Amino acid sequence: MTPEEAGRFFDGAEPEWAHALCPHLPRRALIAGLVGRVLAHRSAERRLAPLLIGPGGEGKTMALRQTVVDCLAADPNLRVLWRADKRPPSTRRRLP
Repeated sequence: MTPEEAGRFFDGAEPEWAHALCPHLPRRALIAGLVGRVLAHRSAERRLAPLLIGPGGEGKTMALRQTVVDCLAADPNLRVLWRADKRPPSTRRRLP
């Protein structure tokens, strides 16, 4: 991904895996904490399922994608389940 393509992300584009892998997009401090928590639970009997909540457009999807990328870089044997809702935002069920 070129720096110009990466720059489009800041114009409000929906983040993709290429954005999470891009070295031109810095990691937020939140990422290191999430990676540490996930990796600390690798051998735990109960797995960790991070949940990020916040207003739309604040970077939750990008943060989780970058967390996945960094976790897999640290431990390629991890399994990641990623559920993507392909429905248009206007048709998704909202939480009360």
